[in-house]
Amino acid sequence: MSLLDLHWFVLRVKPRHEKAVSEALKYKGYEVFLPTYEHRHRSARTFRTAQMPLFSTYTFSRFEKERALPVLGIPGVLSIVSTGRIPTPVAPSEIEALRTMVESRLPLECCAPEEGDLVEIVAGPLRGLQGVLLSRGGKSRFLISITLLHRSVSTEVDRACVKMVRRGPVYRPLDTYV
Repeated sequence: MSLLDLHWFVLRVKPRHEKAVSEALKYKGYEVFLPTYEHRHRSARTFRTAQMPLFSTYTFSRFEKERALPVLGIPGVLSIVSTGRIPTPVAPSEIEALRTMVESRLPLECCAPEEGDLVEIVAGPLRGLQGVLLSRGGKSRFLISITLLHRSVSTEVDRACVKMVRRGPVYRPLDTYV
């Protein structure tokens, strides 16, 4: 089996089962990516932090499309995100951009995608990533999208670290990823 046969897929899992499913997949030899963020919450007069899934009820795994059945047999896995009945792979560039944002340790926020200018980060931990630049509350935010999930992740950026790639709304047809 070559790496060309392996694609990243999104698995829909039971609520609060993202970590258990990811561990089960790793144990069975699958490559897994569960993007998380640090959530700070108050608990009995103290503040605690916990690693929470960035996309609730979803995790990512890499496998051959033809070998999806064993993945569906893992406890907690509800389905593979599909177009019709055909499992739809996630664009590798979206996985790498998401992985880079998570590894940057910058504060992340899950949000709905919005229109804006396509930009490239030229300095800092996100250097080389392309995404959408947004202005929210007087601050600049950098946004990447996971097209298949219709969800995005954004983080605050310094405008000095951003280079314009293309002006205007960014549209990417879904069929360019398959």
